[in-house]
Amino acid sequence: MKSIKTILKIFIDETKNGIIKQFFKFSFVGVLNTVVTFVFILFFYLVLKVNYFISNVVGYVAGFINSFVFNKIWTFNKKNKEGVLKESFLFILVFGISYLVQLFILKVCLSVFLFSLVTSQIIAMFGYTAVNFLGNKFITFK
Repeated sequence: MKSIKTILKIFIDETKNGIIKQFFKFSFVGVLNTVVTFVFILFFYLVLKVNYFISNVVGYVAGFINSFVFNKIWTFNKKNKEGVLKESFLFILVFGISYLVQLFILKVCLSVFLFSLVTSQIIAMFGYTAVNFLGNKFITFK
């Protein structure tokens, strides 16, 4: 029971310190990442006439870099230059875990609850976002 009180106290303290503000910044960066990814894919594919697969990879790498930089500097206010390699590794790790959680939620929604694909995807995206935010806040950019 004490651990629940401790977790609740940490959450309340973090709320006072701007966790809600950080979550909205994180969400805004997520929308920006989507736009950056899409623009890069379209530019490479339609303008430069690069193969779709390569254009897709370039787009996702651009979005990933955008996400790392904006979340590090703006969302979590970590302007340190030392430790960037460690933060990059942790950022990738948190992304991987978040993605696996999203896939698990998607599978459960589709096969256990028999939700539609669209409903399942939306629910899974919320799970991904929550795990990704908490992982980056408390692990990557702690």
